[in-house]
Amino acid sequence: MDDQEYENLLFRRQYFIGPKELGISGWNLTHLPDGKILSAHPELEVTDWNGKHTRYVLIGYIFDPFHPERTNQGILEAIDRCKTDTGSIFEMLEDKSGHYVLFVYDDEMNIALTDACGIKQISYYCDENGKSYYSSQPALIAQKLNLPVSDEAIHYMDSAKYKKKLEPWWPVESSPYKRIRRLVPNHYLNLATNEQVRFWPNKKLKRYSLKEGTILAGELLKGICKACFQRYPMALTFTGGYDSRVLLAACKEFADQIELFSMIYRNLTEQSEDLRIPQAIAAEKQLKYHQIKCDAEIPAGFQDVYERSNQGYKTDWMSLVYGRYIHFPANVLIVKGNIAEVARCSFWQDGIYPVEVTVDTLVDATALGHEPLILQSMGKWLDEAKPTEKFGYKIMDIFAWEVEAGGWQSMSHNVFALSQEEFSPFGNRRLLDIMLGVHKRYRCWPDITLEQEIIKYLWRDLSQYSYFSSWNLHNYKKKFYDGDLLNFLRKIKLILKRSIK
Repeated sequence: MDDQEYENLLFRRQYFIGPKELGISGWNLTHLPDGKILSAHPELEVTDWNGKHTRYVLIGYIFDPFHPERTNQGILEAIDRCKTDTGSIFEMLEDKSGHYVLFVYDDEMNIALTDACGIKQISYYCDENGKSYYSSQPALIAQKLNLPVSDEAIHYMDSAKYKKKLEPWWPVESSPYKRIRRLVPNHYLNLATNEQVRFWPNKKLKRYSLKEGTILAGELLKGICKACFQRYPMALTFTGGYDSRVLLAACKEFADQIELFSMIYRNLTEQSEDLRIPQAIAAEKQLKYHQIKCDAEIPAGFQDVYERSNQGYKTDWMSLVYGRYIHFPANVLIVKGNIAEVARCSFWQDGIYPVEVTVDTLVDATALGHEPLILQSMGKWLDEAKPTEKFGYKIMDIFAWEVEAGGWQSMSHNVFALSQEEFSPFGNRRLLDIMLGVHKRYRCWPDITLEQEIIKYLWRDLSQYSYFSSWNLHNYKKKFYDGDLLNFLRKIKLILKRSIK
């Protein structure tokens, strides 16, 4: 491949919105109602549709699990038919999946919002003249406007934690650049003021038995995967863990028509359980499966485009991205099991909830370090998100959803877009609501019973194989001092201590 072909990969599948076009040759342009111009990479889908009184500009793709045959435009048309006001859009998007940013322009207000976990990001900036800019990658705005890295970001990137961590990320609204912010999941952006407004949760979390949750979540996952399969060539990342097996079970009726693959990187070898288990399952079920060794020599042209496209991100993923780049066609949609962590007590894995959730609790949970940027971001988020507890949600679960998935997971999807588009069926608000509504004892380690039951419900044969995960706690057994009773007593002690003060 020559240098020009690599150059065409620059900011692959990304977008930029501003008063003027981005200026990269070959990018598609859409003129928006407020006078701004959307510049979109030629491989990024844009659906521009006028409803009765509303204009919708969808960047990316959206799925309806209850109507798998519907296209992007078909879903927007269905939303518009039922729309009574701007607020009703939030309810109609609750059961939709995808990887998208949706701009909505009507007489009531102009807003932008993302898929359930903010995997397709909105980064935004307002200059001293009041002109606003939006992009899926903060580096696009920074490069276009020649914006500096902020002092807080420099301090964070110079920290020992940042340098040591393989996959550090930018939490909540933060970014590497001065005054470039990111939209937090479950919020919409008021385009007139650039104010973030929480729209979810707005009702009590419904509780489900294990059986109810299994059936509802299983059927929803099946519909999401079917919608994905009907629209795109599809490949599924397959490991020895729970999440990818849940998705394979959801794909049972067309599993022999999709590609399954595992990647060999870091300390993994062909003898690792994370590869031996999927290989055995694929062989016995006669499914298409292969392993990708991420050790190929990476051309200088690809390295250059990778680094420029991912400015502000620090990971060791280049070899993985290139491995996928040379093994899969560009039009294949890579389906992954990430985001499932939100529903399995990601930050309280043993099911014992922290006595008190503070900024330090959040910072320690992410291991990002106690730098000012991290502390300020986490503190602001905690103050704003705390009221979600009145609806029955655990703040640590909302944290896993909005901060970890909306930061770390969205970063990974942005980076890997240089090879293929990625999608996680778990990024669905109704699905996560159902799973979070099941009692914690069925969601947490060591057994993650809910996911095991979904697998049995959708494709029982898959449940006979062992599971493996790098987060494996199967040898862990709760002791008395880890139990709910003593944790309750700890809370009473804390309350009494405060009352004395």
